[in-house]
Amino acid sequence: MYDIALISKDVKVQPNGLIKVSIELSDEQIEKYKEFEMFIITDGKNQVELETTLESNILKFETKQLSLFGIVGVEKLDVQPTVRPTTESDAVDTADNSNLSLLAFTTFGALLAAIIAIIIIKKNKIKA
Repeated sequence: MYDIALISKDVKVQPNGLIKVSIELSDEQIEKYKEFEMFIITDGKNQVELETTLESNILKFETKQLSLFGIVGVEKLDVQPTVRPTTESDAVDTADNSNLSLLAFTTFGALLAAIIAIIIIKKNKIKA
């Protein structure tokens, strides 16, 4: 938490307009956090996020009001991608097998028709 104030004759005063504020961050903070969020805390309870920029180790923002300010660092995650070999159960069948079923059915039907024709021809030869 930072209590940022302007003091005139031992009295805290508010700025007359927009002011630019810069806060130097430590090397440890820069290494540990990937980004920073700045909040102004008014009346001891209300929090408003401020737009910030980070240039080198300097966090910069603008405000019309001085009060308590809090900086929240978003930690860097040390995430290593996990790569595992693909198994057959992971494989996706992208082949179009719709014509294969039709071919099998047609072949079976033609074969059945040929067998029936042969049987009928043999029966006719036996009767004759």
